[in-house]
Amino acid sequence: MDTKGSGGSFGRKIVVTTNDPERPRLELLCKGQVLVPIKAEPASVKFPDILRDDPAQEQTVEILRGDDGPIAPVLMPLSSKYIGAELTEIEPGERYALKVTISPPWPNGSLRRFIKLKTGVAHTPETSILVSAKIEPRAMAVPKHVSVRNTDSAFKQSIYLQWAGGPPKNIVKATCNDPKVTVRVKTAGGRQRVVVRIPAGHEPPPRTSYISIQTDDAEAPLLRVPIKYVGKARRSRLSGRSAGKEASAKSKSPATP
Repeated sequence: MDTKGSGGSFGRKIVVTTNDPERPRLELLCKGQVLVPIKAEPASVKFPDILRDDPAQEQTVEILRGDDGPIAPVLMPLSSKYIGAELTEIEPGERYALKVTISPPWPNGSLRRFIKLKTGVAHTPETSILVSAKIEPRAMAVPKHVSVRNTDSAFKQSIYLQWAGGPPKNIVKATCNDPKVTVRVKTAGGRQRVVVRIPAGHEPPPRTSYISIQTDDAEAPLLRVPIKYVGKARRSRLSGRSAGKEASAKSKSPATP
């Protein structure tokens, strides 16, 4: 069966076996068209890569009537301080222009939010349009994660912050959610670093460990650097987890008379 509409089309082949010796196998093609009450062209707003000193960016989305009668779109309250939107009527019930603006001060990294609209259509009263952008981070940890390959010996690693879009700010505090991992903020030659130390024989915890770095910068107040146990250290972590599960199972088993 074929139907017409403004939504996406689909087709699927179905194989049917029968007990008819002359036609033991049939192939059926099922085709259809997905009907939509409202369309957005483009369906989402993706901005090009943005540097920290770039000005506000703007794109326009065309909102069109779909397959369920006239539309009456209305902007719902925006959930992000970085995004602005303005809806303009072009042809009542048929065509509208949605101007989307993203503005600095930019967040510390990517931007991904939804703009919500009331459609004025009973079957689908609301719709969403994704707005996304990859933004140069104000502060970035170098390295982005700490890799530990062997816990038999003591481990030491320094983490630096790389700043963009202005002068560097200060690290005010660093902590780790694993109490056996020591972190210290050190300053030498006017440059700060976070020194991470893991003692020899450390057994990695079952949950993900990460280092929290707090700064006095309003755009990047907190960075999290995960600790990844790889190679031998990862195998040690998995074997420790299995041993813990086995011990837990034994403790729950009924005593043998």
